[in-house]
Amino acid sequence: MARAGGFTRPGTSLSIPLGTSFHFRATGSTPFAAVCVTMPPWPGMDEAEFVVGPWQAG
Repeated sequence: MARAGGFTRPGTSLSIPLGTSFHFRATGSTPFAAVCVTMPPWPGMDEAEFVVGPWQAG
């Protein structure tokens, strides 16, 4: 499992607790791809919330 500020590679799993602000970012030339599953099912776009963070968009 990856930790905050860690790196992922094929086969890495992540567990993000409810209410946690997070982002994913690809570094380098390889595109980032992921499969996301939520349990219980994601209730919809109204559940997502944009937050200010230390990361730069783009």
